[in-house]
Amino acid sequence: MAGAAWAGNGKITGTVTDQADGTPLVRASIALEGTKLGTVSDEDGRFFILNVPPGTYTLRATYIGYAALIIQEIRVSGDLTTDVKVTSTAVAMTADEVVIRAERPIIDKTATNDAQNVLALQAGVVEDEGTLHIRGSRADEVGYYVEGASVRNVVTGNTAVTLIDEALEEIQLQAGGFNAEYGGANAGIVLQEMRTGTTDLHITVMSETHNFASGGEKFLDTY
Repeated sequence: MAGAAWAGNGKITGTVTDQADGTPLVRASIALEGTKLGTVSDEDGRFFILNVPPGTYTLRATYIGYAALIIQEIRVSGDLTTDVKVTSTAVAMTADEVVIRAERPIIDKTATNDAQNVLALQAGVVEDEGTLHIRGSRADEVGYYVEGASVRNVVTGNTAVTLIDEALEEIQLQAGGFNAEYGGANAGIVLQEMRTGTTDLHITVMSETHNFASGGEKFLDTY
């Protein structure tokens, strides 16, 4: 059952080198802050962190005689590999750490009502009465997966499981060219990963209004 436990998780890979001459840094310490995940670089400066739940992480790289390097906002996606290049400079041991913000694509979640609308914005995808059609396909040619498990309704062809947006950590749409592990789909697949707990407490507040009354004005016995 090891494969099932790893389903949906991603991987971080990269290299650690000297910024001056590109020399690989052997056995540099690599860690994801706020987690127990980490590793050390090999003789070529390469490192791999496996079984990383989807999410955004901060990576910290340290090596004796070099400034500590922190790379923020590294995005890990389910079943995919995120490549990170770490270049550090040899400095005095008392030097401050170097902080870098990783580049990543951004989707404005406020521009859509739900995950279905996000998928409908992708090239080659059309939404018709709540049903997705990828590359001109029928509804039953799209596969739906949550945490690596198929959730397609065999009768309607749509997903049999609807998740609230706040429970989603990531949603992927692959229009063709997907791995053989995903069966029962000819046009494309939709992969959804749920949020996992962290060591920190996070609170989200959402407010909705009918806009019939101004702020602070009582309307129909409510505000």
